Amino acid sequence: LAIAGLWTAEYRQVFVVTMIISVGTVVGGLALALAIAYLAYQPIRGANVYRTLLVWPYAISPPIAGLLFFVMFDANSGIIEHWLDALLGVALPDYRTNPRLAQFVVILASIWKTLGYNLLFYIAGLQTVPKDQVEAAMLDGANSRQRFRYVVVPALSPITFFLIVTNLTYAFFETYGTIDYLTAGGPAGQTSVAMYEVIQVAIPGRDLGRGAAQSLVLFGGVVALTIWQFRSTGRRVSYGT
Repeated sequence: LAIAGLWTAEYRQVFVVTMIISVGTVVGGLALALAIAYLAYQPIRGANVYRTLLVWPYAISPPIAGLLFFVMFDANSGIIEHWLDALLGVALPDYRTNPRLAQFVVILASIWKTLGYNLLFYIAGLQTVPKDQVEAAMLDGANSRQRFRYVVVPALSPITFFLIVTNLTYAFFETYGTIDYLTAGGPAGQTSVAMYEVIQVAIPGRDLGRGAAQSLVLFGGVVALTIWQFRSTGRRVSYGT
């Protein structure tokens, strides 16, 4: 009954925001990481150096990522505002008063934070792609885009499946620090994800019972989503021989 009583219009908004930010972080993060990893894997001079530099954001904590993007996207003195004004003559809206822009900035900060982690696995996975299959596709007349889509991506499906699970876990549970320093859940709760809401209700709000009930709802949702993912996406994973 306590959990059922939580399902108000305000709490439904929290779950909508959670899904928007989580899906944006996972899909955008994996797509960008795979594209950069594929470029970074190409045999060029000094590859080991810039591969190491690409991984370093993984060492940054989520609150620091929030602070960095807070400074960059500040509407008055941020570097993004300066670039847009100098190059395009466009004034950047204040993301702290623009719900869609605030969600975008949170997603962008989360993608940047997880980029190094995803790159680490994708670069390692690219080393296991069977070269004979790539060469066979090349002999059959497949261009680089077709080889990437029909040979490389299927070969990386086990790693992609693993990264989907770990990135979803990050998006649900570890974005609190980024959101707290970047938007503080605003504007009007449009960046308040479920984990952020649990902590705000339980600690500053001093309502431990409601916070515990919300944490149970979040835990149940994550478990259900993980089971569904293993039963649907997991069947499409090809582990090869």
